[in-house]
Amino acid sequence: MKILTLRIFAVAALFSVFVTDQAAAQQTAAPTVLITGSNRGIGFEFAKQYAAKGWNVIATCRNPRKAEALQELAASNGNVVIEELDITSAREIRALDKKYADTPIDLLLNNAGLIGPRAGQKFGDFDYDQFEETFRINATGTMRVTEAFLDNVEASDQKKIVSLGSVAGSLQMIFASRDYYPYRASKAALHIMMRILAFELTSSDVIVTIINPGVVDTQGLLDLPPEDVPEEFADTMEAVRMGLVTMRTPEASVTGMVSVIDGLTKEQSGEFLAHDGSTVPW
Repeated sequence: MKILTLRIFAVAALFSVFVTDQAAAQQTAAPTVLITGSNRGIGFEFAKQYAAKGWNVIATCRNPRKAEALQELAASNGNVVIEELDITSAREIRALDKKYADTPIDLLLNNAGLIGPRAGQKFGDFDYDQFEETFRINATGTMRVTEAFLDNVEASDQKKIVSLGSVAGSLQMIFASRDYYPYRASKAALHIMMRILAFELTSSDVIVTIINPGVVDTQGLLDLPPEDVPEEFADTMEAVRMGLVTMRTPEASVTGMVSVIDGLTKEQSGEFLAHDGSTVPW
């Protein structure tokens, strides 16, 4: 009887240790973010900052072999993995979805987007191939990714879907500029689709929001003398010099957006937010 009691005690002790270890593992498990368009600019800065926060980062881009900075980031951070993903390719999206089928994704960060050259985006001189490509990336491609990974988000703890929007796609904020029709229209389409999705998921715990990063210097324009600024950015930089527009570095913009994302609540689902958390007019 004494031996049986000792065995029962030993089994109970081992089970207690197992349960404790499992609970500890669940408490310390790092959240996961999947970022599209991670090879440069805002997307790369998101990958850097979430890696520094200790998150598991799935950094996607169209051509990982050419993403040297991203490769260096992954090499120095064991919590960063790089995946090839063209968000306009249904085949590549299905393949990545299958690979991560059992992985909860706390934050799906739809960053990939295309502004495109100014030429070809003016009324009377449209490049319609560019027009369609802009929609394939900014609107359709983003929705393809969101549809594919919704189950992963629902299986996570934080359950957040965040897409980068733009005031250029706000009907209330069309000012002097009379071009960029494709870019503006594609972002407006993204905004409305994400808002519809937020309403569709009202009864779930998933949060769907759009964030405007502001005017971000992804081209190194702030370091250029006026005479070296490319013509397509001349108007923007003139507005910056006049104090009409504030241009931020990717680091500053992403720092603000990460803070907003950290604090998102279900009540904000469907909202269009700025990088400082304020509401952007639709």
